Amino acid sequence: MKISILSLLAVLFVGASMAQDFENEAERAEGVDEPLYPADRKGSNKCDKTPKKCSDKNGMCIRRKQSCAGNTDDSDCKGKDQTCCMKHECSSTPRECEKDNGICINRMDSCAGKTQKNLCENEHCTCCKKDECGKTSDKCSSKRGKCINIMDYCDGKTDSKLCDGKNCTCCYSSK
Repeated sequence: MKISILSLLAVLFVGASMAQDFENEAERAEGVDEPLYPADRKGSNKCDKTPKKCSDKNGMCIRRKQSCAGNTDDSDCKGKDQTCCMKHECSSTPRECEKDNGICINRMDSCAGKTQKNLCENEHCTCCKKDECGKTSDKCSSKRGKCINIMDYCDGKTDSKLCDGKNCTCCYSSK
């Protein structure tokens, strides 16, 4: 129970930090045939800056022809070919996904592991089976830290250079 609560908190924390970088990054969703933001990738044909009324809803302006894993509102963006994409929040994780360190995340978010389709209860969500970090390295231990998955919550500082595993970071006290 504690692990699922911590995992949900980690996803919310990661989601909030990713929302800040949402305008600057073009991500590719797992299992989707085309990039979510191909205009950003090509550097041309970009949408205008996302207006405050869209970003206040945790949204980002995208081209209408692009995929949005959530709700859209055509009135919140400039230009008739743009829409405000408000990402769906994946609030619950079924037990089948929870097995093997899984958690439901929005399909537009990055997974620090492998995704498994059709295990979450919403079409906008995918099951992320987070990579296990295994034994904590000596470098991380010397800072009195522990190697954790980058999606997990750390109540302190992190340094990915101190851990050996893929998608792992050293979590240590900031005091």
